[in-house]
Amino acid sequence: MRIINIAIAAALCFTAAGAFCAEGPDFDGKRDQARPVSAASAPVPGRPARAEAEWTVLAFLNAKNNLESFGLADLNEMELAGSSDKVNIVAELGRIKGNDASDGDWTGARRYFVTKDADSAKINSRLLAELPEVDMGDWTHLAEFIAWGKQNYPAKHYMVIVWNHGNGWKSRSPAQKGLSNDEETGNHITTVQLGQALARSGRMDIFAMDACIMQMAEVAWEARDTADFILASEEVIPNEGQRYDLFLSALLSNPAVTPEELGRAAVKVYADHYESIKRYGTLSLVRGAALAGFAALLDDWTGAVQAKSEKLAVAESRKRTQQFWYDDNIDIYHLVQLTNDYPYLNKLVAEKGKALLEFMDKELVVSNRTISSQYKNAHGLAIYMPKTWLDPAYKDLTWSAATKWDEFCAWMLSSH
Repeated sequence: MRIINIAIAAALCFTAAGAFCAEGPDFDGKRDQARPVSAASAPVPGRPARAEAEWTVLAFLNAKNNLESFGLADLNEMELAGSSDKVNIVAELGRIKGNDASDGDWTGARRYFVTKDADSAKINSRLLAELPEVDMGDWTHLAEFIAWGKQNYPAKHYMVIVWNHGNGWKSRSPAQKGLSNDEETGNHITTVQLGQALARSGRMDIFAMDACIMQMAEVAWEARDTADFILASEEVIPNEGQRYDLFLSALLSNPAVTPEELGRAAVKVYADHYESIKRYGTLSLVRGAALAGFAALLDDWTGAVQAKSEKLAVAESRKRTQQFWYDDNIDIYHLVQLTNDYPYLNKLVAEKGKALLEFMDKELVVSNRTISSQYKNAHGLAIYMPKTWLDPAYKDLTWSAATKWDEFCAWMLSSH
């Protein structure tokens, strides 16, 4: 989900291997021979060997939907920065008929080695692959793209970006697509499938979701063993997404930057930009290795709440907790904070709450920015806490199997 009408802030908004050929100017100024390759996962034909870079940024731009024009614009933004000998910027961009006819109106997906260029109306980067028939809503294709990118563009550090609509953990009904909605195939990547894709892809330093409402405990949990850092938003994001020209230029100017520093820079660039044009939203950076500790402390807190019968304290606090696009999505830090402030709260519950809040401050949420006062109580991680009924699909999540949060939500909704 992204904001479709950028003039109305409240409007609803914000990868099949096949034969392809690689072409375009080589790194020595020559042109490759166009040569067919049997699978997208094969090495790029004719590509000169490259020394290990400092960073490889792999951008998965699924614009096979009504965000097509914005996908083209964001790839052109990436070209304003361009790759260097120390930073590889590699992108897969998908398109379909009927949304945007610019720049040749081609369809399917193309993979590019992003080169510096100032033409905002045309993608001039080195074409690496054409995939005429591809399902960018298939989690196996996303995993293949990441593996392909790592094989062809090795680096000390990897940042993977999934760009598209997002819907948080929800992905059960036709109207509730997960991440990376492909309108041509009708497919999308569910939360559990995202975990499968990342597990198959191997380690990465930063996993970013330039898509709406994806910074949730349920989603971040799927990346905990794969990504050192998870970059995403608790709330919807504008169609334009990240300012890739500014963010990537910062990386190019200091390719020795650490993953944490790069993640912090991404949060700052995003927030500074949208603040300057008076938009709204959130962006945060979460530490993957801290999610297990967070889950354990959250279970401690919910267990204490139940054992000490403090349902009323949580219920009353829930009414005032920061909500997001879906009112079942709340900021977990704010909920615990408000509960701890509840009059005459049981001492054990307060102690467990304090421990959870301190852990989130010191270990889990590395950087968090809110844009506009309506999100002043967004602290960097959302969670599902329904007001009326618990979606049966929630129990299918890896998060639900690993924690007691679903049982806690059911207890909160019960009449006794």
